[in-house]
Amino acid sequence: EPMQIDTHNRRFGINDNEGYVPDFLPKQQQNRSQTQLTGGLSPLIECPCSDRITKHVYQTPVLQSSGTCAQPVASEAACASAVAGIAAVASSATVQNASLPAGCVAVPAGGGQYAALFNTAPSGVDCGAATVAHVAGESAFGIGVSVAANVSAAAGGAVTLTLTGPSDAWFAVGFDAEGMYSAPYAVVVDAAGAVTERRLGNHAPGTLLPASVTVVSSAVAAGRRTVVLTRPAAGATAQHYTFPAAAGLVKLIAAHGFAGTPFQYHQQRTAGQVLLLSTAPVCVCAPAAPRGFVQYMGGNEDAYRVSCEAAPRSDMAAHGDGTGRGVANAACGDGAHYHGGLHCCKHTWFLTDQEQQAETARPGVDVYFLKWRYYFQEYVPAARDAAGAVAAPASHKHLHHWVFLIDADVNDYEEDNAAYGTPSVGRITANLTGADMGHQELPAAGFEVFTPLVMTPHFHAPNSLREELWNADTNELLCNATAEYGSPEYGSTNATFNEKDYVAIPPCLFGAQAGLQYPWNITASTKIRAVKVMNNTFRHLGQMAQWTGLGVYDTDPY
Repeated sequence: EPMQIDTHNRRFGINDNEGYVPDFLPKQQQNRSQTQLTGGLSPLIECPCSDRITKHVYQTPVLQSSGTCAQPVASEAACASAVAGIAAVASSATVQNASLPAGCVAVPAGGGQYAALFNTAPSGVDCGAATVAHVAGESAFGIGVSVAANVSAAAGGAVTLTLTGPSDAWFAVGFDAEGMYSAPYAVVVDAAGAVTERRLGNHAPGTLLPASVTVVSSAVAAGRRTVVLTRPAAGATAQHYTFPAAAGLVKLIAAHGFAGTPFQYHQQRTAGQVLLLSTAPVCVCAPAAPRGFVQYMGGNEDAYRVSCEAAPRSDMAAHGDGTGRGVANAACGDGAHYHGGLHCCKHTWFLTDQEQQAETARPGVDVYFLKWRYYFQEYVPAARDAAGAVAAPASHKHLHHWVFLIDADVNDYEEDNAAYGTPSVGRITANLTGADMGHQELPAAGFEVFTPLVMTPHFHAPNSLREELWNADTNELLCNATAEYGSPEYGSTNATFNEKDYVAIPPCLFGAQAGLQYPWNITASTKIRAVKVMNNTFRHLGQMAQWTGLGVYDTDPY
């Protein structure tokens, strides 16, 4: 679907001027040491993080349910701080107790509180040595949805889930996930109280799963519905989530819909976590990698964690800003150094600073139209003779979709400059195999040979120059997709498709027909090199470098 960003300068009517008329910008984009202000496009299209955005980074300790801590806590003060990060601390002390595991131990103190004990005694007691009957926890999201879980630690045990949300709309909780991109197992309660289980898709409803839950009760009070469910802790299938029977954190996502609507696009959504604890002591280890969150105007917190791939798969982790310098891309990590892109650019969010609200509120509603043109040929099924044999093949083959990111985990990133305003061209590269090209519809039988018939990149103006796809085994260029910008060097800038600032990205098309390049064959083990080339004279935010296309497999049944 198209992404629309309103950059219209409301001092002028929408038909008063041709092209972009500069207007006010958030402080970050006023910094001339960072942003291109003369590119003919508003810097707002790169989704800068305004002062409406708050970033949080949490250091969550690790709960150890067996063995010993890989990264132990080093002191009583650090122990108290770590326990406070997961539960209310009743007291803290340094002890010598050989019956407890060594290091930081959280001991139940009643009333949902824990004593933080830093045990200095040499101990051979493993974490998790104490008998645990069950683990339980609850989490209330800021959008009016909450979940509580109680998991039996017994073999073949069950989990009891209590979900609460609005009584007039659907609500859902996804488990072991930071976003829909995780494609998690989710429990959905509709506006009538019916409960279903799904494997969510990336921004899609996903797949309905066979029912494994039993509804114990469903009650409505004061506009809130509370549903109590039970199911086996172990997932009924590989698509059903298996709940842990040991103390620890479970990442969650939650959402609810609009009143009276079926399960579809959410009205609100957020990410969080539930801490499952037992009534037995539990080891608390030093925090693992920090978790970042992005928050707009004090609202929902969106999880931010980008684990950039190391070379040779990607340049992002080691020298990913496009300049060749030995620095990670600013998008990598927990979001602390993220300056703009999709995480700061959600539906209905303003991209200007709070003090600019009066400017933002200028009157005027723009009405515009989008025109789409589709080219197609009618499908003619295969003709068969009286014996059922194919007399004439079908007019079309089914083409399979593929898509991959130059860094496997970075959807949008930043392209920096070594010296602001000094003309320069940068690049980032990726190395992968034919099996890793993001095949969306793999045949059940697998494949030996994949034949792409369409190759096209996804990248952004005004700085992107081209993307290249190479067969690294043979050093053959498979596709060079170069952006073509409207320019006098191609004739009149009033000519169709050569208008000033018009951008086209011609795809690479392959086939046996006259005028087309004959297709390449790629095996699962073929080494592929992808290259993005950009003009990084200025820094640009919210950039993308993807390859996508359509193709056929040698195992297709036609």
